Amino acid sequence: MTFTTQHRATAAILLFAATIPLLSACTQPAEPQAMVAAPTSGLAVFDPDLTSAIAVTDVSSLDLDDQLWTSEIGMLAFRDALNQSLAGQGLLATVPGGSRYALDAQILEMSQPAIGIDMTVQTRVGYTLTDTVTGEQPFAETISSEGTASMGDALNGDDRRRIAAEAAAGNNIRQFLERLASVRLP
Repeated sequence: MTFTTQHRATAAILLFAATIPLLSACTQPAEPQAMVAAPTSGLAVFDPDLTSAIAVTDVSSLDLDDQLWTSEIGMLAFRDALNQSLAGQGLLATVPGGSRYALDAQILEMSQPAIGIDMTVQTRVGYTLTDTVTGEQPFAETISSEGTASMGDALNGDDRRRIAAEAAAGNNIRQFLERLASVRLP
């Protein structure tokens, strides 16, 4: 074995050893604040009866938490982002048990790339708004959205996937609020 071949072998071993932590690194969970649909004056005008009248009662998924190599959007984080988004629009009930409307959200699908330079995550969330007095559902829709993160957002692929997932969830909540603005209550 020559000196050059020995250096190559050592370099290969060091390179392999350096990649082990990257391969075994845990994906960081999504942050609720990154998913909040920020209140803006032009976002939407809601039926006045929805003001301080909505409580998020259930947020669930179709076992998305068991997927490997994906950024987790935990149900608690999504619920928190949804609550903050509703509060930002003045829609969140101040007394959850006494709310007029119950909001349920179910993450039906989250399509995430395993690898890529630009990563795009797609989400599908079903929202149901139920009148707690009459049992009627003035709003029941499934909303699809996506979010993208590039190398400029993060060098690490797991971080790009998380950023894209947060953007997709935030875009989904924003679209939900925009569609909720079209609801006119009797």
